[in-house]
Amino acid sequence: MPITCWSKAMAETDRAGISEFVMRGRQYLTAVRADRGLLALHTLYFADEIRDLTKEIDLPKADKPRGRELSMAIELVESMSGPWRPEDYQDTYRDRVRALLKDKRTGRATEPEPAPAEPTTVID
Repeated sequence: MPITCWSKAMAETDRAGISEFVMRGRQYLTAVRADRGLLALHTLYFADEIRDLTKEIDLPKADKPRGRELSMAIELVESMSGPWRPEDYQDTYRDRVRALLKDKRTGRATEPEPAPAEPTTVID
């Protein structure tokens, strides 16, 4: 069956498939689900990789928000929200590596990054 058939069937039944696969010599637990007419693969954690942070970290007790605190927080989150535009984010590391490879191919000498400045003494 074509992938689109599986994707449509999974979307209509609101189901995901659980599978394991090996990549780079490591075994991964994954979920296969429908996503815009295709099948998407998401890596998951195995049960022994999941920790209960409430047992690991001494968290403070959660207080209930007072009065307008919650509505103000929601208003702030909403005012700072916007549409997700993945093209606004760039992998600058990859860009630097590509520039370095281009320089090496053309025979240009590469310059190492300057060493970080020496730390100063902190006066309390």
